[in-house]
Amino acid sequence: MTNTTDAIIKLYPQTQEQNEVDQAWQSWNSEQASEYCPRHVPPEEREHYARTTSLRQFYTDCLDGKWEAIGKKGRCKGTAAKDRQSLNRWERYSRPADWVGHWPGPSLALIDSGGGLLLERVFDAMLDSDRLSPNTVKSTRNHLMTIIRHAVEVKAISNIPRSEPIPTSSKTRIYTREEVTRILEALENLPSLRAAFLISLNVGARPVDLFCLKKSDLTRDLKRRRLIEFESRKTGKLQGVPISDETWKVIQPFAESGDSPYLFPDLGSPEALDPEKTSRARSRNQLLKLILRQVGITDISDTSGKPWQVARATCNERYESHAPGVGPFILGHSLSGVNARSYRDPTEAVHSAVNTLPPYVVGDRQRTLF
Repeated sequence: MTNTTDAIIKLYPQTQEQNEVDQAWQSWNSEQASEYCPRHVPPEEREHYARTTSLRQFYTDCLDGKWEAIGKKGRCKGTAAKDRQSLNRWERYSRPADWVGHWPGPSLALIDSGGGLLLERVFDAMLDSDRLSPNTVKSTRNHLMTIIRHAVEVKAISNIPRSEPIPTSSKTRIYTREEVTRILEALENLPSLRAAFLISLNVGARPVDLFCLKKSDLTRDLKRRRLIEFESRKTGKLQGVPISDETWKVIQPFAESGDSPYLFPDLGSPEALDPEKTSRARSRNQLLKLILRQVGITDISDTSGKPWQVARATCNERYESHAPGVGPFILGHSLSGVNARSYRDPTEAVHSAVNTLPPYVVGDRQRTLF
């Protein structure tokens, strides 16, 4: 073996150098691994830190790198926004009625010692308010529990408080065919809002993505099939959603006119830091809610399924009833074994489902909506 190794080194002198480099790297790597210490709260600081730190401050410390990050890959932009929103609700509904001045929320020590009673009291207050639906409270609870569980993982507190699950309705609200027909008839004099509503029903994009679509997002694949490509603001994933010829007829007038690079510049503020928090976005949503009430749809509001969320759920339902498994792909939901490239390159099954999606049937006449 030695003779063979010496022969190889004589023929390829760089082999000896490479071996030495590899050995040096392995030695350095082993040393780093042995010296690595997770960024946990030191034992001597835990009691003081828990007594003087709120849940929001702990979350900020994790973002700033003081402790281990929440999640293996950190928090994407959309998830981080939901985290902050949940922390706002936590502070609002945990605030004592007689508290004067700034309320930072209960300390980590109080969360640890109070067990599930404190959490249940806060979540009950959310449910009793008229501002939050059970689904919203459930989502808020999930985000808060993720932060609290991480506090246990980094040794900031010792126990995970237990609380009862939030009861929610198992039935998802979607638009019926008759409702879609009435809505489209009411939107006849609002062409851009009507087109956006149709695209939402067929593409399933979230409002923050739908009203930030650029004309350049309309593209074709290698087989010249039309796609809408956009990066999801919530997940950061690049999605490629096929569009049928009928959907292109809806989009084409807006894609080929105007000087703005955006499809619907009059319905949103796509260049704003948070487009869905602008006055233009609020006005658009209020207008759609008003139209829904005018056509007899009164059960859709901020607390029972927002109009664009219901359109997104309708899109998923249509595809799932037509070709099971395609709906989550269209909506950009994470699936096992599906990576970012798969979202960007729809499979033949997805293209087939989009092109063969049956139209709505209303009464005795067929109305092609997509």
